[in-house]
Amino acid sequence: MADEQSISRVFNGVTLTGTYTLQDGIVTLRTALGNKTAQLLGSDLATLASIMLRELYQDMTSRGRSSAKSQHDVGVSV
Repeated sequence: MADEQSISRVFNGVTLTGTYTLQDGIVTLRTALGNKTAQLLGSDLATLASIMLRELYQDMTSRGRSSAKSQHDVGVSV
């Protein structure tokens, strides 16, 4: 199993946290928002994990949830 790295970023005043791994060129991000995978393809691993984290957050907010409900549901902090 690949080494698991922690990630924490702030988007729109919301702190999002998770972990990511790299195995066989595939990055797997795991968060309270859900999981996401992507192929590394020469990108910087930490940068790609941050982009994936932002995409999960944007996907969640674009589904029409209120931000207060979303923050409570996914366990993110403000």
